[in-house]
Amino acid sequence: LAFLQRKQFALASKTAKINKELENEIQQRFKLEATLKELAATDPLTGLLNRREYEMLFIHEMERARRTNTVLSIGIVDLDHFKKVNDTYGHGVGDEVLRRAATLCRENLRTMDIIGRLGGEEFVILLPETSIENASFIGKRLLEVLGATDIQAGAGIIKITATIGISQLLPDDQDFNAVIQRADTALYRGKTAGRNRVEVNLI
Repeated sequence: LAFLQRKQFALASKTAKINKELENEIQQRFKLEATLKELAATDPLTGLLNRREYEMLFIHEMERARRTNTVLSIGIVDLDHFKKVNDTYGHGVGDEVLRRAATLCRENLRTMDIIGRLGGEEFVILLPETSIENASFIGKRLLEVLGATDIQAGAGIIKITATIGISQLLPDDQDFNAVIQRADTALYRGKTAGRNRVEVNLI
C-alpha cells in the first residue's frame, strides 16, 4: 500500500509538473502571438500604426461617422526641414527625431484618436467626432508641444517644427483618400506659406 501511495504521489507530482510546463508554454505562445500582431500592425521605427492597419481603422470610423451622423476630421503632420536634419546629423539622428515626434503626437492625442505613419516624415491622424475647428485647435496644440521639445544631437540641440494640413469627411466622399487628398492640399499650402502652421481645407 505504501509503495502504491508513493507511486501515486510521484505520478501526481509529474502530472502537476507537466501541466505547469504546458501552462507556461501556452502563456508564452499567447505573448508571442500578441507580439506578432503588434509587429504586423505597427511601423517598426516609430511604433505608430502602419498603413494597412490605420486604413482599416479609417474605413471603420468613416462608416461609423456616416451611421451616427457625426463629424470626422483628418490631419497630416509633416516635420519641417527634415531632409536637412538627415543631411546635417545623419540618419541615426533623423530616426530619433521621427521617434520623438511620433511619441509626442501620440501622447498628446485622445485615446479615441488614431495616428499612423503615412511615410517618411509624415504622420496621419484621424480625429473621430471632431469638427474641423476643434481639429485645428488640436493641431496647434501639437505644434506647441513639438516646438517646445529639444532633441539632443551630439553636442548640439535640434528644435523641431511641423506643418499640419487638416480636412473633414464630406457627404460625397467615397473613401478616405478623398479626405487625405484635401488634407494634403492644405499641408502644401501651409508649407508654401512658411511652415510651422496649421492649414485647413474645407472643400
